Amino acid sequence: CLADGRGAQRWLSVETIPVPPLADAAPCDIITCRGCCRPVTLNLNRNQLMVRRYLALASLASIYVFYTIPISAAQSLVDPKFLSETLPGFYEWINQTKYLSTEIMSGLVAALLYTLFFALCPILFKSIANSGSQA
Repeated sequence: CLADGRGAQRWLSVETIPVPPLADAAPCDIITCRGCCRPVTLNLNRNQLMVRRYLALASLASIYVFYTIPISAAQSLVDPKFLSETLPGFYEWINQTKYLSTEIMSGLVAALLYTLFFALCPILFKSIANSGSQA
């Protein structure tokens, strides 16, 4: 940032003044991830803004509606009945331990899957917000 040095037409470079980031990414630059990870609102026309806004809303709606399907599918793989059919040795071993059973294991896996999903939510929402037209 440049500042005038005491009104004497001497412009000095000042590094300590914070400058807000501009939305200067290329609109369709997926290779360098600059268009995906930074706002791009300054260099888009109205049609691109409208398409990006509707795509952002559609992706949010699909996340809200369909997020339980992959979590439920992964959780069904650790279901005690399915586990006894696919991995009988592991099923018998885990039921022989004193502190662990297949029901506890199924509950832990479900909790870990939900934790992983909610840990990834901010990253998903930030990328949707930056690729949309309202960033």
